[in-house]
Amino acid sequence: MQQLMDEGKVKYVGKNSAPDYELIEAAKPDLVLITTGTTHGKEETTMKFDEMGIKWIGHASHREMDPRGRLEWVKLAGALFDKEDEAEEFFEAQLDKIEEIEKKAKEISERENFASTFLSGDVYYVRNKGDYEVKMFELAGGEYIMPELNPEEDGNTKMNAEELYKGIEDTDILFYNNLNGPSIQSISDLVSNAEYFADIRAVKEKRVWGYKPHYYQSADKVADIIEDLYTIFTTPHGEITETEYFFLMD
Repeated sequence: MQQLMDEGKVKYVGKNSAPDYELIEAAKPDLVLITTGTTHGKEETTMKFDEMGIKWIGHASHREMDPRGRLEWVKLAGALFDKEDEAEEFFEAQLDKIEEIEKKAKEISERENFASTFLSGDVYYVRNKGDYEVKMFELAGGEYIMPELNPEEDGNTKMNAEELYKGIEDTDILFYNNLNGPSIQSISDLVSNAEYFADIRAVKEKRVWGYKPHYYQSADKVADIIEDLYTIFTTPHGEITETEYFFLMD
């Protein structure tokens, strides 16, 4: 994206929650795609587009509770660009791949547990059991360490340090979302931001995985991400230090 901006092919027009309406109006877009259902895509933004006479479509794949539902949003792209058949073919191929991985994962005799979290300010965000990302990890062979955490809800739950530690102290593998909050690229970064992390099993055993920068730009590669996770869950610790979408923090 940065390269496209440097080349003048993409222009920054502000955040979803605070767009530069003058720039957008001057561009005379045929259509605006906006992420909705979060603080980054508030109702007043879309109401303003309505007032300006600008057509918009809300994108909410992040609100799906199953990664296959998230993947299905590729059909929207197909409809927008007159590629419905190609989108359907791609979707079905990804479903087939996910099914194959799920079958292999079911043969894992002893599943390791995992946690997914990130820090923002003094608040920790922990994935709800009902979120699509937790489902991805489970399809890949992991066992969520907090199965009672809002199984009917997507998104995250806010926790303080004590609540988080109590929930993930015995985590086998910790997935720390370093794409959100402060820049955390290593275990030392993690511990310097929260000393008690040093007592978590996954941290002690150096089994903390971070997210590579293109993770969120790969919503159409759900099957590939699940395959990466399957590799992490089934490969003996220390034999790999990175996959296409994740890296082992040192």
